[in-house]
Amino acid sequence: MHALSLGLSAGVVALTLSSCGGPTRTTTPPGDPGTVNASTATAAPAGTPAVQSRLILGSPEPGLSFPAPPTGAVVLDNSTLGGPSATSTIPDGRVRRAKVAATPSAAAASFGSAIVAGRVADAFALLPDIEQERLGSATRFADVLSRDPAWLSAAVDPAGSEEGAVIALLINQTPMVDEIRGVVGPSAVVKLPAREDESGWKVSWERRTITQRYAAPEERLSDDVIAWATARQKSCGASGPTPRETPAAEYAGGLLGAVWLADALCTTPGAVTAASIGDIYTLDDPQALLDAYGSGAYQWARVVTLAAPHAMHVIAAPLDDRWIVVGIAPVPSTP
Repeated sequence: MHALSLGLSAGVVALTLSSCGGPTRTTTPPGDPGTVNASTATAAPAGTPAVQSRLILGSPEPGLSFPAPPTGAVVLDNSTLGGPSATSTIPDGRVRRAKVAATPSAAAASFGSAIVAGRVADAFALLPDIEQERLGSATRFADVLSRDPAWLSAAVDPAGSEEGAVIALLINQTPMVDEIRGVVGPSAVVKLPAREDESGWKVSWERRTITQRYAAPEERLSDDVIAWATARQKSCGASGPTPRETPAAEYAGGLLGAVWLADALCTTPGAVTAASIGDIYTLDDPQALLDAYGSGAYQWARVVTLAAPHAMHVIAAPLDDRWIVVGIAPVPSTP
């Protein structure tokens, strides 16, 4: 009985040893002959096939190979030789950069030509990058330009330009008296500081200065105001002192200040006479004028003080080659 148990135990041990002692074989799919993987990098026992790695280096699967588009590539637009062209995006996603000027004068001249012709995108491209960023777009710049008088023509004015790349443009425009745009002369000098960046010369719109050139001669100021007062005396309706229609020499948008003094001309007969001519400093309180027309009033405002038929300050503004009345102020009584 003991012999039989020992025989069975010896058989079990023999079977166990036979199953552990032989080499282990792993079946793998054939690999790429040019592929190097971690399992073949070290020596293996003879007769033992290499185990192929799951990380395969080499060509990708068909359909996964494609050219990557360039990122941030810039193309210079040479389509317009006469001036700058607007920044735009072309179909492959690249940014088309505007051409810029080679000198400060050329930049100012191109900018003025673009404004006159209504090519706002070209004018926008001639602004420094920081101003373009603040404006946001050429459409926004067009909205800003709409608040200023339209330029009928523009040309570089060498005599008005300054050292340090400040270029003067002499522009022609439609003269007007307007509480939004102010008092606009038939011409003006616009000085544009220029600066150079990596793409050429640009001009600053934010730092511009504008000097209006008025054409109304000082010699006719008193005559135009007296003609206005006389017309006021003759134009009153039966319903009251308000004139039936606005006299030609009066701002059609309405007078500011002590309007009742102008209305009183209807009920005060007698010849109109002027006592003196002054400027904005003649007024005790010019705030109403400044609120309506801005600080430009210091440049253009003229004050004719009437002595008869009753005393008052008449504020006049230049409109093309003549003067029109825009406001009335009382004359302080002397102690």
